[in-house]
Amino acid sequence: MTWQSKEPPKRRDPLRPAIGFLLLLVVGGFSILIAPAGVNWLETTHLTVGAWGWQILPIVFPPWPALVKQGIVALLVFVIAFTVLMVVMLAVMKPPMGEADVSLHEVRARKGTRRRRR
Repeated sequence: MTWQSKEPPKRRDPLRPAIGFLLLLVVGGFSILIAPAGVNWLETTHLTVGAWGWQILPIVFPPWPALVKQGIVALLVFVIAFTVLMVVMLAVMKPPMGEADVSLHEVRARKGTRRRRR
């Protein structure tokens, strides 16, 4: 009968959800600050595409209050910025280790201790 020691479970970082919430707040604040300039740009810029002369900008908003226009633009900016941020974070961050995952360093250390015992 072999004796195996069980390692205590690793504690998760309690600040990880707080960092995610902070990122949401920063992206939301950025989108709210950019919204008035975005509405102005969408209403005043002239942009046509291709030989057909399709006019993309300026956008003519319905007669809504300025706050509604800014809210819509802020929501669009937030969705685009958050999507880009998440793609970058997923590309940069390492995946979390599951219960079955073991680091190569631990395997080598255990193998070295087994050889020393013999």
